[in-house]
Amino acid sequence: MRTHVLLLVVLLPVTAMAQSAFMNAQDKRPTDDSAIRSCNNAAEMELRSHAMGAGNVDAVDPQVSHASESRTDVSGKGRLNDGVGPGRDFTYRCSYDTVRGTTSGVMVNLGQ
Repeated sequence: MRTHVLLLVVLLPVTAMAQSAFMNAQDKRPTDDSAIRSCNNAAEMELRSHAMGAGNVDAVDPQVSHASESRTDVSGKGRLNDGVGPGRDFTYRCSYDTVRGTTSGVMVNLGQ
């Protein structure tokens, strides 16, 4: 009986760690990098269309969520440097169609 209890105590944490690692790997999809790249580019294009003289646009800290099998949502934040002042922060979000490889619903909020 002691052997079974000891074995159970040793195996439960190992099983939990393995399951957690599997779930984290399962959450990342092969299309996530494409979604991030496409949405970052779409956000940059949106910023450049409204901010004349936009210099460097640095999008950072992308967050990915899987809305469905064929749609990945990306949100993040960044910084726009237009050569005037210290730069302006922005946030963005976008949907990426994993089947067509296209973006939609691009929204950028530029801080003051």
